[in-house]
Amino acid sequence: MRIESAALEVFTRKGIQNASIREIADKEGVGASTIYGYYTSKSLLFIVIILPTIESRNMLNIALNNLEICNLKLDEVATI
Repeated sequence: MRIESAALEVFTRKGIQNASIREIADKEGVGASTIYGYYTSKSLLFIVIILPTIESRNMLNIALNNLEICNLKLDEVATI
């Protein structure tokens, strides 16, 4: 969704605390009410953006933990 892309850009540039729904809406070219129609809060929008990353990391960790031939943990893989 384009709102999520705009939000990610604003969150990355300003941080979640300093970002505003108004700024995200302006970047996307919609009204703040449009964003609130999809997301009830800035925090929820942030969670929706980062959730796939968290799920991917957890799935990789589960996969590595289930490999009998591999004793690597996710943090070790990240350093390779």
